[in-house]
Amino acid sequence: VATSGRDVHQPLVGCGTAAVALDHCAAMDFKGQLHCERTFQLLVLLFGSIGFIVGYVQQDFRSTFLCLAAGGALSAVICLPDWPWWNLYPPKWLPYEEADEEPEPEVDANSKPEKEKKKKKKASKAE
Repeated sequence: VATSGRDVHQPLVGCGTAAVALDHCAAMDFKGQLHCERTFQLLVLLFGSIGFIVGYVQQDFRSTFLCLAAGGALSAVICLPDWPWWNLYPPKWLPYEEADEEPEPEVDANSKPEKEKKKKKKASKAE
């Protein structure tokens, strides 16, 4: 059985059942979000304008509302799911590296801790 290179037993984080069926997760990238938002705005504006004109000509508000509702439904079908065309520019993430424990800062034997320096500064100002 050929797989897509990932561990079959590793769960897909943030993916629905459709992604499991497709054996990958196509999350929307940043440019895809911009294009999706613009497509949504364009569809709603276009259908709203057409609905306004049709409603004005027919003198029927119901026609205006139905056109606007059709535009909203169509834009929801196009824009809400994570379709593959919204993921044309996936971001290149840096590889994960496990960090070792942070080393303790070296304290110079001649330097005094910061608290003592602050106390002396306050004492000299008070005098």
